[in-house]
Amino acid sequence: SGINAEWALRPGGDKLGKKIYRVAEIFDVVETPKIYSLGQLKTNKGLKVRHGASENMYRLEFVSNQDFTESEFTKWKSTMEQCNLKLPTSKFVDDKAKAIKEALEHEYTNEEIDFMVNEKNKFRKNPRNFAQKKSDILMQKQMAETMGDYGEVEKLKADLVDLETEAVRKSKMQNKGLNAISYINDKNRISTTLRIEEVLRKEYAAEKVSDPSPFRRRKTVPSIVTPR
Repeated sequence: SGINAEWALRPGGDKLGKKIYRVAEIFDVVETPKIYSLGQLKTNKGLKVRHGASENMYRLEFVSNQDFTESEFTKWKSTMEQCNLKLPTSKFVDDKAKAIKEALEHEYTNEEIDFMVNEKNKFRKNPRNFAQKKSDILMQKQMAETMGDYGEVEKLKADLVDLETEAVRKSKMQNKGLNAISYINDKNRISTTLRIEEVLRKEYAAEKVSDPSPFRRRKTVPSIVTPR
């Protein structure tokens, strides 16, 4: 629904580093050679746009999330007139606004949701939930076996091996950190114990060499006295 609609794009900046936006017509959605971050997601989607007679491709991160200004609209209109290009009619604008509104209120089907999830997971280095990912692969493997698609079965087996390998690697990394903390705690505990023993040893040695005081209670061992 956004195709053939006019959007504000940021193709660059001026000499002072101020961002410059241009109104352009989006006429296609393509895949770019570069994977980039868009918010918390990663994507390789790009937009083919047209400003006057000039066509370029831009990543989604360069699309403005605000309405274009009067000066930006005037610049676009002037460029269209200089290139002898027709401006959109009022009916076209109304129809496009209606199509965009319907798209925003669209109720997604299960197939569309699956497609969106797959697109989000496509560029995710590691699945967030290994158990869920493993369950999905096992289910796909079972379906492939039922359909007799043994090529797909072998591919899914390899995916399972890769997933398990990654899970083991992550577990080792986590345990490595815990082991390091445990080692430091044990080392500190031993060091503290040795210091306490050293202090007690010095105190005991000092007591042995000090002059006895008649007023000091001495530790004695009781003995049994028997008549001869």
